[in-house]
Amino acid sequence: MQTKEAILWSYRVLTVAILASRAAVAADDTAGASAGLAEVTVVAQRRVEGSQAVPISVAAFGVEDLQTLRATSTDDLPLMVPGMTMQPTAASAPIFLRGVGNNNTSNVGSAVLIFIDGVYYPYQSGNLPFNNVASVEVDKGPQGTLFGRNATGGVIQITTRDPQFTPSGSIDVGYGNYDTTTVNVYATTGLTDKLAADVAVYYLNQKDGWGRNVATGGEVFTEKNVALRSKWLYRVNDDTSMRLTWDYLTSEGSVGTDVRPAVGRGFLFNEITGETFTIPGKYDVNSNYPPSAPVRQMGASLRLDTRLGDLRAVSITSWRMMRSSFFIDYDGTPLDFFDVFIFNQRQAQTQEFQILSPDDSKISWVGGLYFYNDRGKQDPFSFGGPAGSIVFRAPEGQPFEIFNHDRVTSYAAFGQATMPVAPDTNLTLGARYTDDQRYLNGYTVAGNIVPGSAGSQSTQFRRPTYRIILDHKLTADAMLYASYNKGFNSGYFNQVATRGFTEAVNPAVKPEIIDAYEVGTKTEWLDHRLRLNASLFWYDYKNLQQQVYEGAALVTVNAAAARFKGIDLDVEARPIAALTLAAGLELLEAKFTTYHNAPIYSTGVNGALLSSPGDASGDYIPYAPRVGYNVRGSYDMPTSIGDFATTATLAYTGPWYADPGDYYEERAHTLVNVSETWTSINGHFKASLWAKNLGQTHYDAGINMLAPIAPVGNPGAPRTYGITVGYKF
Repeated sequence: MQTKEAILWSYRVLTVAILASRAAVAADDTAGASAGLAEVTVVAQRRVEGSQAVPISVAAFGVEDLQTLRATSTDDLPLMVPGMTMQPTAASAPIFLRGVGNNNTSNVGSAVLIFIDGVYYPYQSGNLPFNNVASVEVDKGPQGTLFGRNATGGVIQITTRDPQFTPSGSIDVGYGNYDTTTVNVYATTGLTDKLAADVAVYYLNQKDGWGRNVATGGEVFTEKNVALRSKWLYRVNDDTSMRLTWDYLTSEGSVGTDVRPAVGRGFLFNEITGETFTIPGKYDVNSNYPPSAPVRQMGASLRLDTRLGDLRAVSITSWRMMRSSFFIDYDGTPLDFFDVFIFNQRQAQTQEFQILSPDDSKISWVGGLYFYNDRGKQDPFSFGGPAGSIVFRAPEGQPFEIFNHDRVTSYAAFGQATMPVAPDTNLTLGARYTDDQRYLNGYTVAGNIVPGSAGSQSTQFRRPTYRIILDHKLTADAMLYASYNKGFNSGYFNQVATRGFTEAVNPAVKPEIIDAYEVGTKTEWLDHRLRLNASLFWYDYKNLQQQVYEGAALVTVNAAAARFKGIDLDVEARPIAALTLAAGLELLEAKFTTYHNAPIYSTGVNGALLSSPGDASGDYIPYAPRVGYNVRGSYDMPTSIGDFATTATLAYTGPWYADPGDYYEERAHTLVNVSETWTSINGHFKASLWAKNLGQTHYDAGINMLAPIAPVGNPGAPRTYGITVGYKF
């Protein structure tokens, strides 16, 4: 058995033994005081409800869950939700859920949307820290009726803490391997009897890299993040409140920009020499300059909650901006041969109005209007080095560059109502109508503007989406539901139009259409000490949008059709007050039913990665693990010197393919995280020892098929460990 496998299995056995022994010792003293499971409130239907009352498959995590899991940012979500993956590429980290996602996020947005306090975050660039979060919920399956265009995979909703009028706060400082320093600060206070404010600060600086650049000797896979967030709450009266929020995030790192062989591949192809070569270290690169992808985001929002008679009314106004750069040595060699540089600028505005039914209404309903405006530019998208001149026929020494501006303006009206149709039986009907308007203009430069490349394009996509849910309460703690959702992922123009910006050479990508069917059950047993939720889902896709590389550019094309079917299972138990156990499982089969012009990869006799069109019908969808599960346990032990909490989590991700022809398969991997936390008796002080990826599993979080170089892997973090101390006041 390999060393890391021995460590992994030894820790599994040790953890189970510790938890079992502690449970046995404490059982006699605590059996009579056993506490039930806490239920997290969610807003999956635009109103606050318990997660068990919502007829939607939801993974919900409260503050205690996040602390137990040591979930510090959105990067930790795949460890918490089976079937979720992230594919870091350049300055973006799009999310896939149940195999549904979209890698092309520059002007499109992911198919798994992120909302924070009801505000849409269109730019999934850099990880979002959980430093002042009250809860996180993952609403699985299409959510387009209430959350809009492109929510075909699902919605992640993050709720942050409201400011308090009583002064309080906390500070946590941590240090870990790779010379990593973290700081979390939160403070809140009342400024008047009606106005309260808070501020949250997050800082991470990993100075030592996971690997080195063989060519230059410099560090690679370092990271530096700074996040600031402040919310101001003004309570006008008992019925009306306003929340003004501002946030800022800057992220610097190289994950997603490196060119190194994917796990199991072992070598890259050198375009210059026509031969293969290897890179010695698992996290090393061999580039003539350090890759990087700095990102800066900023935003502000204003939320107004009030009453119009018995009705509730909500207005949400937001503004967001993003600046990102992307530098990559595309050929992956120490020679200056093929370089890519991208500079993106974007900003978006949203306005949403909601009217909600009275609290005591037998029919719960919500209706609203939504406006979204997003504009941006690539200035430029540049292919440099000798290869850039060869591939795109630019004058020697001149890069081939793409300049463009784009805009999407979207309007929508929506409504949803839940009504009783029989004793303990409810029917939910929802609909949304979206009008998406797309604009793109640009040109290409190869020394001078390429003749015929300049152009302006526009198109419009109008689509209705629907929702039908029937749920029935078998008992107060058991519910069955069946649902149908129709969603769509809007069409658009490819920004990286190497052949020009006209309809003839850059036709619009068609919208995805999804028909999703699901049946599920939500149950609680043993006086709320055991929770068991399960769902079966079936998705039919038309015009599935797929991202493929043409030259060195990631573009989107339409596959004809696909089908997804699977099972979700979640179990949580608290057999005694001090012990919590949980497990989640997803089984998924996601295949193309028709895809006749797919990129089919193979390896040439010289080791080059080759691509040619072929038939991928019947092949697996990329980025869709066929199985995923997680298991976690936590045990709290009070003592005379404070409380000790032991936590262990295990997350397994099954194999998945990186391409539609099922050429490269990312192998399965298992991650184990552990922590031991002491909290003082008065609750003011705490200290935690922790480790992530204890077994030092080497895996890829994302794969890019860079022909003729190789399947290129974006590695997940190696073993990290450290100590965190905190003070709460």
